[in-house]
Amino acid sequence: MTIAFSCYPLTTDLTRALAHFGPTDEALTLSNLRALPLARLWSTLRRTAPDRIRVVLGEPTERTLLPILLMLAALTRASRIEVVDLATAEVRTVPRIRALFGIWHSIAASVAGQLAKLEAERRTKALMQTVPLTFAAPTFERGLYLKSNLMLGTLAGGSVGHIAGVANELYRRSRSLVLAALEFPAMVDRDVPFVSIRPLTHYGIPPESNHLRFDRHCYDAAAPILERGDADFIYQRLSIANFTGVRLSRRYNVPLILEYNGSEVWIAQHWGLKLAWAGLAKRIEQVCFRHAHRIITVSDVLADELRAQGVPDDKIVSYPNCIEPEVFDPSRYDAERRVIRTGLGIGDDELVCTFLGTFGAWHGAEVLAEAIRRYAATHAAGFGTRLRFLMIGDGLLAGKCREMLADEIESGMVIFTGIVAQAKAPGYLAASDIFLSPHVQPGDGSRFFGSPTKLFEYMAMAKPIVASELDQIAEVLHPATRLVDVATHDRWHDGNLAILTRPGSVDDIVDALRLLRDHLEWHQPMGEAARAKALAHYTWRQHVDQIFDTL
Repeated sequence: MTIAFSCYPLTTDLTRALAHFGPTDEALTLSNLRALPLARLWSTLRRTAPDRIRVVLGEPTERTLLPILLMLAALTRASRIEVVDLATAEVRTVPRIRALFGIWHSIAASVAGQLAKLEAERRTKALMQTVPLTFAAPTFERGLYLKSNLMLGTLAGGSVGHIAGVANELYRRSRSLVLAALEFPAMVDRDVPFVSIRPLTHYGIPPESNHLRFDRHCYDAAAPILERGDADFIYQRLSIANFTGVRLSRRYNVPLILEYNGSEVWIAQHWGLKLAWAGLAKRIEQVCFRHAHRIITVSDVLADELRAQGVPDDKIVSYPNCIEPEVFDPSRYDAERRVIRTGLGIGDDELVCTFLGTFGAWHGAEVLAEAIRRYAATHAAGFGTRLRFLMIGDGLLAGKCREMLADEIESGMVIFTGIVAQAKAPGYLAASDIFLSPHVQPGDGSRFFGSPTKLFEYMAMAKPIVASELDQIAEVLHPATRLVDVATHDRWHDGNLAILTRPGSVDDIVDALRLLRDHLEWHQPMGEAARAKALAHYTWRQHVDQIFDTL
């Protein structure tokens, strides 16, 4: 048995590249392992006993994570450890004892993390007592976009589209924009001036200690830009345990525009690995809220959350995620539609129902998997048009969904493509006929705070949408036909954008699939109405306009 061990789930292109080095039986990712408690991580690694474990480097920037990948690989019971660098096509064997050297580096990094914690505690306590600076409206002639996320090799997901959308629009308005990030983000205009943030060479525990250490790297990369006077505002995408933007804003007397997509502390608590230093991470968020000139949120739920934490109304700008109209234009992808459908063995007379996402807890992928299974058992046989299902992406719950749909995968009804790079996503959406957005309510009963980027991409690609009736999703898709109404009267209301289902309802999704299968005449007007609204209200130009107008 051979296991591929990578930082993140490999895209379809990288999976094909890896196949040149021989077959792979299973996949293991650092992103999934890091979400496990230490005891479970240890047991998972010790249960892993392949003949060969291949540490796969998909992108050159991932080489900085090689020591920790090798250390974890050495803790498995693999007979052989190899490193496969897809960028250089190199393969080398690494002795276990050498792979274990990373432990000493991790110990040193953990000590450095403790020191960074003490420094962050001192700084944040002082900043919570410090009066925020006030600024006149910036000229927006020169800006610094600071992407402080400590993530490498991210080629797909809603954040990719959001980062590219805002950065590209800022650059269109100001050719003096400078982008500082760990690596050049996917989909961003290659002409944007770029400053590379020095990566961490080793990682310690707890995981948030690495973010605290990385804060210094972000500051060191961005400070010279402001020292030269090359930016009159900072735009920072808030990331966990990072307050670089606040420090730069105060040091160089420029306003900070903070992008807030939800509390990373809350997300870790409810959907990921609980933080050992949650109190400090939360205080850092509060410091950022206190000292930001404006806070940009993507939903009214998040805006309400900020108000509940004492953020003044005049600091908050709320506007949903958006799309790039030239990228998500269905008329551009006729050739891709044919090629992709042919490659996947999908006939012209079959309807393709597509879910695209990172299989997070909020995406509702498990609910969709159960709905597909039920549809296959009760509606698939004996009817005219055949439905096929594309599950595009990978992530924490993808493995469970594959297990749930094993029979349907075997029959060819369901196809899991793996991760598709963001640049190729429009082609796969063009190859589809129905889009599925089965998002679910947070498990703690709180309101759905998200603004799913894929929802707007679905709308722009002009196909019918089945979506959960949740907060912003329902607002954006208004007017829409609620499943309970259309199922009763078996008709769709002209001008409506989508069919809305009750969140978490398997029966509703099954009924919606049946209706769209049986009423092909609904597809075109529903899709056209959705695209028209996306172009009228949800482009990145309009999103950035809203930011500028409030300043």
